[in-house]
Amino acid sequence: MARIAVVTVLALVGLVVTPGLAEAAYTPATACAAQTGWPASGFTQLNSSGGANPQVLTYFDSNLGATITLAHVYLLWNASHGANCAVTLKDTFYGTANTTSATLEVQNVGSFTDSSSFQFFAAAFHAAVRHCVRFKGGTTDRRGAFHTTAFSNFAWCS
Repeated sequence: MARIAVVTVLALVGLVVTPGLAEAAYTPATACAAQTGWPASGFTQLNSSGGANPQVLTYFDSNLGATITLAHVYLLWNASHGANCAVTLKDTFYGTANTTSATLEVQNVGSFTDSSSFQFFAAAFHAAVRHCVRFKGGTTDRRGAFHTTAFSNFAWCS
C-alpha cells in the first residue's frame, strides 16, 4: 500500500514514474557485463590519463534555458579478457528508447560502435592487449537531435 501512495504522490507533483526502473539501474560495469556476457566484477573503470573518464555529455536547451546532462560515457578494462569496453550510460531519458551510441577505437586495429535505439545504455567492446584506445559516446535530446562527445586522446595502453 505504501508503494502505491508514493507513486500517487509523485504523479500528483508531475513526475513520471516507470515501474521497474529502479530494479534495472545499470552501472558502467553491469552495462559492459550485459553486452559481453562476462561478470561485472571483472570490469574496472580506468583513470583519466587520456582525458576525462567519464566524459559528460551535455547540451544547452534554449527552451528550458538550462544545460542538460544527457549521459556519461565511460571506459572500462577487463584484465581477464584483455578487452576494453566503452559505455554511454544515459542520464536523461533513462528507460526511454532513443538513439544512443558508444564507440571504442583500438589504435591500429579499428573502431567498434554499438548504436541503436536503446533504453538505458550502449556499450562497445574489443580486445586491446598491447594497444592504446580512445572512446566517445552520444545520444539524442528531447527533440531528437543527436549529440556526441569528442573522442578522448589515444591512451590507456595495455
